[in-house]
Amino acid sequence: MTWADMWPASGYRPHVSTRKRIMVAILSGASLAATSPPLSLWWLHWVVFVPLLLSMEPGNTRGNMRLAYLCGVAALCTNFSWLAETILIYSNLPLPLAIVAVLLYGIVFGLPWALGFSAAPALRN
Repeated sequence: MTWADMWPASGYRPHVSTRKRIMVAILSGASLAATSPPLSLWWLHWVVFVPLLLSMEPGNTRGNMRLAYLCGVAALCTNFSWLAETILIYSNLPLPLAIVAVLLYGIVFGLPWALGFSAAPALRN
């Protein structure tokens, strides 16, 4: 097998299990937290989405939307985890409800990620 055979543009797509694709989506989203303070690894922002984009399958729009949604929820929940602390300080909500509020925030605002990234395999062609 040559390098040209393994290149994604050649049409060769190794079989990747659904479980691995889900883990890649969650890890891609969660690794966005490293691009924000206090780590501020800003250069990592350009490569975080590459595994997610490579794990998407052409012609599987619904599956790609689910992967992108999981990535968005993981990204928003990790990047906005400080909201739970803010809710604790400025309201009377206990910690479990503050965490639920952050999860709801990620669930709602993860939808645009699903719409945006689901178009990626079609744009790759």
